[in-house]
Amino acid sequence: MLFIISLLCVFLFIGIIYPTKWHKKVAYRKATLGKRSWNIALLFLCFIIVVALTPNNSKVTASKKDEQEKLAKTEADKLKQEELAKVEADKLKQEELAKVEADKLKQEELAKVEADKLKQELAKVETEKQKANVEIEKTSKENKRKQEESQKKNQTTNKPSVSPQKNSTPSNKPAYRGKGVTCSSFSSSAEATAYMNAYKVYKLDRNKNGVACEDN
Repeated sequence: MLFIISLLCVFLFIGIIYPTKWHKKVAYRKATLGKRSWNIALLFLCFIIVVALTPNNSKVTASKKDEQEKLAKTEADKLKQEELAKVEADKLKQEELAKVEADKLKQEELAKVEADKLKQELAKVETEKQKANVEIEKTSKENKRKQEESQKKNQTTNKPSVSPQKNSTPSNKPAYRGKGVTCSSFSSSAEATAYMNAYKVYKLDRNKNGVACEDN
């Protein structure tokens, strides 16, 4: 519209300077563009129309600018919201990772505690085993000692009767021959048995059957 009006203004301006045959052809009753006065009047009218139309265009451009600004603001708000959403998502991921790491640390601590408990239990079991072994050794030693004592008692109670020999000493108890006495110190087994029973020298009875120095 403005382009057409601008062309008309140029045409009227030319008619003011030098009216052509085209200007003379444009006529309505007595009014014709062949006269400069009509060209001036119409040119003035065109200027008024242009001035009247230009504010509308400015309003349109202003409204378009407002719409563009609103769109830009909405897009900026969307971008901000997306950025905030990304930041929140990153925070959530970091929190989840932190929770996972905390759970791993807790599990490791629990595993360490359980391992320490197992070690303590194993140490207790080993100490109990050692105590049991010591007690078993003590009981075995006591049993051996009791068996030896019972054997000695049985030997003393079950002494064989030794018949006196012709060449023996007239007294019932033989003479003491010292601590280093052996089977070679006696001439017969009966003499050694009598000496063994009198002085309790049981080492002369190797078979522990109550008879000393059976080989003599």
